Amino acid sequence: MSKKELLEALDDIESGMSSYTLSVEDAYAKLYNVATDYSYDLEDIFYDYLDYDAAEEMLRSEVESWGLARVYYFLGDVNPMACEVFRINWYGNLEEVHYDDIEDLVDEVRDRVGDDEDSD
Repeated sequence: MSKKELLEALDDIESGMSSYTLSVEDAYAKLYNVATDYSYDLEDIFYDYLDYDAAEEMLRSEVESWGLARVYYFLGDVNPMACEVFRINWYGNLEEVHYDDIEDLVDEVRDRVGDDEDSD
């Protein structure tokens, strides 16, 4: 994937989010796919983000390691019935991912690759 194609894909993701034609989950999946297709060096941007299955596995690990009381802090205000993409905050607890988080990720990808469409 060229830089121009990546930047066009980022524009499409932003457009889909602003018109609400893309869900948070779909926007995240598209962003992850185009960013890693462009360069695996961008994969670390997504380090703190988890899909539902990974979050569920992490919850099991937290319960096994720290007990049931840890679940209270780990889940916090997260509604696992309404969200499929999560992130781990500074405290090691789960948070729901929102459009703002995806916009931040898009900005980070743009910063990493540069916004100059003329160069590849």
